[in-house]
Amino acid sequence: LKLWQQNLDKGLGNQHELLQRMGSGEYQFVALQEPYIDFRDKTRANSHWSVVYPTGHGRKGARTTRAVTLVSTELPTGSWSQMDIDSSDIVVVEFRCAIGVVRIVNIYNDGDHDENLVALRNYMQRARLRPARGRVFYLWVGDFNRHSPMWDEFRNAHLFTAQAEDAVFMLLHLLGTYRMEMALLRDIPTLKAKGTGNFTRPDNVFCTSN
Repeated sequence: LKLWQQNLDKGLGNQHELLQRMGSGEYQFVALQEPYIDFRDKTRANSHWSVVYPTGHGRKGARTTRAVTLVSTELPTGSWSQMDIDSSDIVVVEFRCAIGVVRIVNIYNDGDHDENLVALRNYMQRARLRPARGRVFYLWVGDFNRHSPMWDEFRNAHLFTAQAEDAVFMLLHLLGTYRMEMALLRDIPTLKAKGTGNFTRPDNVFCTSN
């Protein structure tokens, strides 16, 4: 199982470049945040990928989708399915394989509020009750827009404000509640600021501890 995660900053050129790079069949899943969305509420893909939008995508009054998952068409169609979640910024795909069930949660978490973390919490509460064949493993992957010394480099101490500590509280609480471990090693930056050129870590990958 190989997964690529990237925030595309809503750029069509960025998305075309990514699709060209992903054409080799090396990856089974691509988790995109802030993908390009056109005036018809559609993103861009090619014949190598099945596009999975959030279950809240396109609903009346919903904001523009900020998370899309691409699933390789080389995977048997019976090996995966989408799970419902009440958000236009989160996609959940369930993949069934030899080790059990892997539920891939692709999330764009807004930097100004916790609405999508609330949606994630509600989903996890329901998902625990859903029967599955074999063991269930979770991957939470995406742009969490939260800073913490748990993953950001210590040289970015100016980001560890009281406000940032309050903002990250719910995410840390969910990680503890569901025993999720950080799979991406700390001190690996994922974003270069356009203005300052500073490297930070808004993106992350968490997985079931077992």
